[in-house]
Amino acid sequence: MESESAVDSAIDDLEARTLSALPTSLLRLVYLASTRDYNSGRYWHAGLASEFSSPVAEMALEICHRKVFETLVVTSLDKLVEEVRDYTVQIKTPPEELLKTWRWLQPFRVLAPVRTDALNSGLFCSNMKIALEILAYGKPAPAIRGGAPRSE
Repeated sequence: MESESAVDSAIDDLEARTLSALPTSLLRLVYLASTRDYNSGRYWHAGLASEFSSPVAEMALEICHRKVFETLVVTSLDKLVEEVRDYTVQIKTPPEELLKTWRWLQPFRVLAPVRTDALNSGLFCSNMKIALEILAYGKPAPAIRGGAPRSE
């Protein structure tokens, strides 16, 4: 098992040098998911691996990936719509094209970390679908209230 202090140092390095330069949580999530091999589920980052070690880098990436994902899972729908809107501004793909592609291919399904439970993964995907529909049709996010509907 790798030392906890080495993993903490790698996390600090990753957050300071890389993640802090990414302005939104969704952008950080996409970046972190891209460091994972989709066949093996293993993470790789050449800079972290050379500075620390491959196992330490992998643990740091997985921990950061999980933290960012867990933040987005509990993010309000309004904030998630804002995250997706801001994401479209940060990348080079025209927003209309991104929305069309994401609604069709649903690449957000591969953004969950390894070993994420089905409930959180499903909730994230469902919320992403709603956020994309809101952006595609230009409607504000609906207010979500608890309790039974009132008749007025």
